[in-house]
Amino acid sequence: MRVRQKLFDKSLLSIGEGDKRLSVFSLAMPIFFENVGVHLIGLIQTSLSSRFLDGFFVTPTGIATSTLSFLATVSGMVITGMNILLSIYLGKNREEDCKKIIGTAFIGFYLFRLMIFGLGFVFAKELLSLQGMSTEENISRLGYAVTYFRCQCVIMTVFSVTSVLVAALRCYGYTKAGLVSSISSSAVTLILTYVGLYVRNTSENEVVPVLVSVSAVAYFVSFAFVLFLFFKRRMSFKLAFKADWLKKILRLGFPANISMIMYTLSTVITASICVYLSGEMYMARLFVLQLVCFTNQLGYSVGQANSIMVGRGCGMGEFEFVNEMYKQNLKITLASNLLFSSLAAAFAPLLLRIFTDDINVIAIGVVVMWIDVFVEMGRGMNHLGQFGLNATGDTVYTTVVSVLSCWLISVGIGYLLSVALGFGIYGLWAACAADEIFRGVLYNLRWKNGRWKARFIREEKELE
Repeated sequence: MRVRQKLFDKSLLSIGEGDKRLSVFSLAMPIFFENVGVHLIGLIQTSLSSRFLDGFFVTPTGIATSTLSFLATVSGMVITGMNILLSIYLGKNREEDCKKIIGTAFIGFYLFRLMIFGLGFVFAKELLSLQGMSTEENISRLGYAVTYFRCQCVIMTVFSVTSVLVAALRCYGYTKAGLVSSISSSAVTLILTYVGLYVRNTSENEVVPVLVSVSAVAYFVSFAFVLFLFFKRRMSFKLAFKADWLKKILRLGFPANISMIMYTLSTVITASICVYLSGEMYMARLFVLQLVCFTNQLGYSVGQANSIMVGRGCGMGEFEFVNEMYKQNLKITLASNLLFSSLAAAFAPLLLRIFTDDINVIAIGVVVMWIDVFVEMGRGMNHLGQFGLNATGDTVYTTVVSVLSCWLISVGIGYLLSVALGFGIYGLWAACAADEIFRGVLYNLRWKNGRWKARFIREEKELE
């Protein structure tokens, strides 16, 4: 495939022929709108919660949710490995093997979820206490947090199959499946949350049962939509546990997922630091995160699409095309992250009033939003670099870089700046920016020197 050197080359936007043709934007835009829709619903839910009973449930549900996110990331190594392996084998047109990969991932992912969330259920109180729920300010809300957390552990385990179906559909290029299921379930969540909290005048003791019931309904709606779309596309799998396939999945998924686990754990720790610093800083952090998650969504979606196409392209042997495509997608990601993060920072005083009228929280949030512009620039490089390298099987490198950077910079320097030197949440965010930029630069240097090609060829031989 001939690659032309241009500032922007349309020929780099797609790969493959006929019904197997993949396009960056046809893959990325459904993911983008899916995530924006989900985050928009989350933003509205946070706004509703922050103004219900004077925000009494914001901290317990927020800490419980961040812990659930960490556990989900830990159990996600099967999904990560399946994504990488499936993209490569689709590039080789090995359909029968793809069915075995999906079937093995079904069973493997469910077993991992059962184990991880089972441990979370048992040690719920201890996990939440470590993150600040046992402080004098929050101890009265610990019981609510534990109940909410345990119920969510059960729900997320029961409906774990949805994650496998969505991931498989994306690898085949059907990214609209995630869009439809996520937005529909999120809309259900929004409507039922509003009705449950405000229309029926829910009391304090009824809040957790209402939120849990809403979550269960939303997960069921998502599962039903995805299952329907999976069979509508006439996709199939062989539901059988194959140890060899699981070994291959984990061989790729474990190192790739370690980096995500370390990153998620570092965010849990920084959230805990905010809880101990002050209630205002924790609230500001929560509200800022609800806003800045929108600023990197186009870049994140392009990164996801890029990884699918990298895996497919490498499987086809189109290394030159993959390299040039990556460079162009990096430009798109950096430009979008800079634009959206700058706009969000400029309008931060207005945006933060969605959640609160507290002038102290708003003042803290405005400064953090401007620091976050630098975070998003580094994050853009990360999304392209890490996802792209993982798609080639170069997962060990991304893992080492991520683990060292997260702990030495994000957590280590973050603690030094925020607590030891007294910069508070501003120090945490500055350290986060340094972490993201450091990792992004190293990932892109790795891509530039071309070692990922040799890594892919070696992985390809070992996976046979």
